[in-house]
Amino acid sequence: MNTIEQVDITYLRPSRTIEKICLNGMKSIFIYNYEGKFFRVFSSDKELNSFFDNDIEPEYNFDNETDLDYFLKNY
Repeated sequence: MNTIEQVDITYLRPSRTIEKICLNGMKSIFIYNYEGKFFRVFSSDKELNSFFDNDIEPEYNFDNETDLDYFLKNY
């Protein structure tokens, strides 16, 4: 099971955020939270920027926080 630490959060709007998460004190990932309706997980800031620049979908998408939390604990 992973240890999860929130490193940073950026508010794009009050209900849209980008969180930088550190897993096991080593790997950083980014989570785009769109109004709590869906969550997209990016393995790098480059991948995140590509999503906003080119609308490229990430490998991992979640429709609720429960599934996202399970993924983060076992990633």
